[in-house]
Amino acid sequence: MDQQGYLAQLDLEAILVHQECQENVVLLEREDRLELRDLLECQAKRVLRDYQVHLAREDYLECLDYRELQVAATVKVKFEIFAHRSYEVLQFYIFKHLTFETIRKLHK
Repeated sequence: MDQQGYLAQLDLEAILVHQECQENVVLLEREDRLELRDLLECQAKRVLRDYQVHLAREDYLECLDYRELQVAATVKVKFEIFAHRSYEVLQFYIFKHLTFETIRKLHK
């Protein structure tokens, strides 16, 4: 696959990331987890923004390493969430298959 084709594929994956984020936001909204929902929404925007900036630089080879924040081939999405508690940054990942109970425990 040439560079242009690869970048087009990454652009499609960026759209999938955004859609996945929106689906998670809706699910969290139903669970009335407003704080975490807002966190996910901000993260969705940050991931997409970072992703687009990275693609704009057209660093074809670096994009390969950047896939940690991209949709995998199986469309299993993970998000890196930063929660501020007592001025400390807690870093963790939310996978699509995690239960809301697990998410609540991680968020505490």
